Amino acid sequence: MRGIASHLLGKLAARGDRRVLTGNPRCARPSWSGPEIVAATRDFAAALLETGLERGDRVGIIADNHDH
Repeated sequence: MRGIASHLLGKLAARGDRRVLTGNPRCARPSWSGPEIVAATRDFAAALLETGLERGDRVGIIADNHDH
């Protein structure tokens, strides 16, 4: 990984167990640590690659911004 994504993931990983993303406490996942975000990002990227996508392919995501 290169560029801004690599930089951001490196910064997040260095935060340790500190919470870096918080949301509504009623959400399924109300807060995330840096390493949790890095792991989820890598898992998501691996899942996309398993579908046959290749580095550089474009992906669109449509999602709700809440879990209720």
